Amino acid sequence: MSRVHPKIDRAAGISYWKAPEILEAHHVEAYLKHLLTSPDYSVGLQEVLDFNGVEECRVTTDNVNRMVACQRVRQNELIGNQRALICSSDLVYGLCRMFTLKSGEVPMEIQVFREVDGAAEWLGIDYTDFQALPAMWEGQIDERDTESSFSA
Repeated sequence: MSRVHPKIDRAAGISYWKAPEILEAHHVEAYLKHLLTSPDYSVGLQEVLDFNGVEECRVTTDNVNRMVACQRVRQNELIGNQRALICSSDLVYGLCRMFTLKSGEVPMEIQVFREVDGAAEWLGIDYTDFQALPAMWEGQIDERDTESSFSA
């Protein structure tokens, strides 16, 4: 299994993460860990998490609860962020909505979208620029990272 890392455009203040086709909890946990430890990270970032293309989801409600707990521990590092979750799968959409609702105490905005254009509008990003974001994630997969080392 591989872990997927976010790409951050510091000048634009945006990060982009493309979920793998087989989504497991450690992928999402690794996203947050690598986001917050990146030298390009800064508070107030606009985050785009693209779950379109997920063909198999191995994330459970227990995993969602753990992710929310880990996020709460690091909430001071997330102040002012906007996180757009884009997903076409009903299962992933439901899990993302659950994550969003349970994350209510974290001082950031999180919205779930079915379509890319809705996320672009909410973030205030020109749709044409937004469509170019997937090119940012080429090369994100790091085969050396196979386990999550993120902890609360």
